[in-house]
Amino acid sequence: MKLSISYHQKGFSLVELIIVIILLGIVGTVAFSRFVSGSAFNAAGTQDAIISISHATQQASLGRDNTSFQINASGGDWIISAVAGSPTVTIRSINIPAKNVILETGSAVASGNTCANAYDTAVMNDFVVNYDRKGDLVDFTNNGTTETVDASFNGIRLCINDNPVFSVCISPAGYAYEGDCDV
Repeated sequence: MKLSISYHQKGFSLVELIIVIILLGIVGTVAFSRFVSGSAFNAAGTQDAIISISHATQQASLGRDNTSFQINASGGDWIISAVAGSPTVTIRSINIPAKNVILETGSAVASGNTCANAYDTAVMNDFVVNYDRKGDLVDFTNNGTTETVDASFNGIRLCINDNPVFSVCISPAGYAYEGDCDV
């Protein structure tokens, strides 16, 4: 007498589960990219670059003269850089496509101002923030107009794509952070 044992498969194999997970990941990525605009990613990347380069500039300014954070337009790109010394040496630099990012700036005169109505000075060609040997702001220049830091100065606010969510504040102490320049 022969015994017959039959096995019945219950469930899915590991290969089948991995294939389903990969397909769900691909479909989810494609669907997510349709709902989220690219300009939000560009603005967030620009915000992070401005904060990062500003921190590098402030750190480099400690004990040095002639240290500045600069944003320049060149060939359809924003060149965000930290420069120091005389002769000038670029410490760190990042290029960002200008076609996807609008930069506006102004000194923070009051908290809660929206980018659209309070900061309509577009960064066109030159934007320079100068630091002293302690890492504090000395002055900033935008499109040829220089403003000196004094006791009434709340900071410099850079608005990205007219969206207050993607704004950067550089405080009188030279520290850059995301958001409003609240007093």
